[in-house]
Amino acid sequence: HCSTQRTKSAPAPAGNADPDHPGLTVVTADNFEEVVMAEDKHAFVVVSADWCPPCRAMKPSFYALAEALKDVEDVVVGVMDADANDINRDYFPEKHVPNFKFFKKGEKSAPLSYPSTLPRDQQGFQSFLEEQTGLSFAKLAEEGYPAFRKEFPVGQFVADLYRALRSAYPEPLGAPDAVVQYAVAYAMDPVANDARRTDEPDVALLALADLPFPLSEADSRRTVEEADADLL
Repeated sequence: HCSTQRTKSAPAPAGNADPDHPGLTVVTADNFEEVVMAEDKHAFVVVSADWCPPCRAMKPSFYALAEALKDVEDVVVGVMDADANDINRDYFPEKHVPNFKFFKKGEKSAPLSYPSTLPRDQQGFQSFLEEQTGLSFAKLAEEGYPAFRKEFPVGQFVADLYRALRSAYPEPLGAPDAVVQYAVAYAMDPVANDARRTDEPDVALLALADLPFPLSEADSRRTVEEADADLL
């Protein structure tokens, strides 16, 4: 007869990928060695439970972090269900949830706990990973912006915002650099930009969305000045 106790493990989805959250890896007791301990990848893992209010509170930010890193091949962002899996106490000796651990390439036997001094939000997670991996989230956003513009109507959003500002302030804007910088930064968020307009914006206004991201102060000011001239 078999005397070895079976490790409790949740089933893993296809490819270990969470089907509802892009970039998020589902970590289980069975795939832990394969997913988390692989030496060629960093792994940032949270052990959580659905019944835990702090776990539920941090999940939207953790999901956003995973999506921001979905194209970064050497960083795993994973979530492990504390109730559905036996937890390896060699790596997670703490009994509380949520429990965040960072498994660094080449140092997998000594994972780092997420600092209690950092907030459990996307900015805190990003700051921690930038320090540990050398990643630049600003660079990732810049590289991903052209693809984002193809999927979402960024040009229409920027044009609508600029048109509204020009209607409210007939005189040249006093701080065009800040206005356009805000417009392009805000347009990076597909949830916030949920309008789907069909009318074509003026060419001069649409040109505002064809700028690199982020804009320099000189580029921002020059762009608005040129659009002002075309609208006169």
